[in-house]
Amino acid sequence: MIGFILAFFFARDVNVYLPCTRGLTVEYAGVVDTIVGYTDPHEPRLCVIARRGAVSWAREQLTDRVSYAGEVDALVALRPPMLKAPLYTGAHWRFDRTDYAIVAVGRPVTVPAGTFSDTVWIEETSESGRATSVYVAGIGLVRHERGATIMQAVRVLRPSTP
Repeated sequence: MIGFILAFFFARDVNVYLPCTRGLTVEYAGVVDTIVGYTDPHEPRLCVIARRGAVSWAREQLTDRVSYAGEVDALVALRPPMLKAPLYTGAHWRFDRTDYAIVAVGRPVTVPAGTFSDTVWIEETSESGRATSVYVAGIGLVRHERGATIMQAVRVLRPSTP
């Protein structure tokens, strides 16, 4: 209960952990995602991400959650939350038949792109198994593990500021 109260008063915007920063690029082994930004006038909350060699995809950025919105040319109506406020260890939610839980906040993570401490760790449990995702403030997803498959950020390129 104390965690919830503290999270409420000191809540961080979920968008900090999945920012829509134009030009931010995160490279994983074989995959490169670059933020294009808010480009759809019909859905101004959609952050478009260009994936090198694949179809661009989008996230719906709201103040209380960031949801997967699908591929840009085939947006989905039902948008599972990737992150949902409030961000505190023990928070959980359910979408469709998948359970999500915040298992850690501020636990350091080390990936080939570096070591980061301002993190949110999400565990996802469904009929198809269990997955863990780690999000870093100002960057986004740096690690995703599902079974024996691990995807880690190998390089982060932040846009230059004028």
